[in-house]
Amino acid sequence: WIATRQISSDQEKSSRMQIIYINIIVTIVNEMISSKSSLSMISLNNSISYNTIDHRTTEYCSIIDSTGRIVFSSCVNYVLLSGYIFGYQILVQNRQFTLKSLARNKLKRLIVPSLIFGLIYGLIFYRQREFLDAAYAVLNGAGHLWFLPMLFWCFLLSFMLYRSALSHKTKFLILLAAVMLSVISFPLRLDKTLYYLFFFYLGIVFMQNQDICRRLSEKNVFLISMAITWLALFISYELVLPALPRHFESGLIEVSVKLLKKFWMFSYASAGTLFFFMLAYRIMQKRTCLPKSVLFCSSVSFGVYLFHQIVIEVLYYKTSLPVLVGPYWLPWIGLG
Repeated sequence: WIATRQISSDQEKSSRMQIIYINIIVTIVNEMISSKSSLSMISLNNSISYNTIDHRTTEYCSIIDSTGRIVFSSCVNYVLLSGYIFGYQILVQNRQFTLKSLARNKLKRLIVPSLIFGLIYGLIFYRQREFLDAAYAVLNGAGHLWFLPMLFWCFLLSFMLYRSALSHKTKFLILLAAVMLSVISFPLRLDKTLYYLFFFYLGIVFMQNQDICRRLSEKNVFLISMAITWLALFISYELVLPALPRHFESGLIEVSVKLLKKFWMFSYASAGTLFFFMLAYRIMQKRTCLPKSVLFCSSVSFGVYLFHQIVIEVLYYKTSLPVLVGPYWLPWIGLG
């Protein structure tokens, strides 16, 4: 019993270290990408306001669109990490959840912060909107807070799928079908939930298969191949996307193109998140202790997420900073 308890304790310590280090690495990567994209969009808006559009601004807009798609795919890292943590709670900590207790817990941890900070966001940026329109936006997760209601549904649906008696193959097919169904708009961020649910559940699977993760993270060939696949799929997507028509005579063709784009985006997001997650996993494997600085950064990461977009948009929409630095330097200063 003592030996078993010691193994369990060591496993829990190792898993906690994995989560903290992976969280830090994923946060750094995502903040670098998402901050640059957000500030680029604000910068473009300000350049439009100041009538400084030229051919460079047009090219800049194209770069912003591409950066936004990188952000959309990089959010996958956070979702996979959330599923990984959920798997840790279930498999390592042996937390006993029911659907009701899980829903109550995630309402408190995800939906309540989304509503509180969404109200703050709305009071600052939604004053010109109709009341019902603004209230609906806050309920859905205002601005960057869309991530929280999406994550809420991911927890509940993944829990139901995990506890079901379906085979692994059936679960995989259900998750792929959900990705394709995400081309349809649903309220309360359920369309985004359908897309990200695959990656959330993948995080649980990674926690179940630690040995496989360790072996993959140690293979240079795997990491390099995932990086190349990610870049190749992303670049090819960016080259093909402008060539696609904006309007279609046939509704069937339009739906087919939307499904193709979604699957293409899903493919490069999958390759990218496998690369970043396994790279973080590999870096973590070489660590034997947790410095206080790492613990601190991990503990404030959620707070950074809640506040950073509001602070950025206040600075760049409510101050004269964009005028002082100009639209092209603004994203780099904000990122710094």
